[in-house]
Order: sequence, then C-alpha cells, then structure tokens
Amino acid sequence: MASQYLPVRFHPLEVTNAEGADALREFLDRTFGRLDVLINNAGITCDDAASGLEVKLSTLRITLETNALGPLQLSQTLTPVLKRS
Repeated sequence: MASQYLPVRFHPLEVTNAEGADALREFLDRTFGRLDVLINNAGITCDDAASGLEVKLSTLRITLETNALGPLQLSQTLTPVLKRS
C-alpha cells in the first residue's frame, strides 16, 4: 500500500462542555462542510476504591458527565453534520 501524506487537523474539545461541542460543529462546517464518522472515545475511570454506597457523589457526577452525558451531547450536536455526509 502506498503511503499517503494527508493533512491532519486538530480541534480541542472538552466533552462535558456544550459550548465546546458547538465550536467543534462550527469548525467542521467551516473547514470541511461534512463529517463522515464520529467516534466517541473519551472516558475516565475514577481511582476511588470506595464501594458504590461510599463513593463520593462528586466523583460519580464527573464520571457520568464525561462517560455518558458528554458523548450523548456531542452526538446530538454533530448529528446534523453527519446527516449531510
């Protein structure tokens, strides 16, 4: 297979931030006008050894925001761009 030197573009994203998802959508629209694939691979694990009944709610909130709600929000925000592809 021949090597291809394709340009790489980077755009930062904090998955728990709605404004960041909107900014990414605008970047994709402006730069490419499309999105072919979305892979939500951000995730964290808490290093808290506490049991489910003892885990801090703040730790659980951060984990759920990052691992569940953030990817859902990003998918909802980028669906219109995906549908155009």
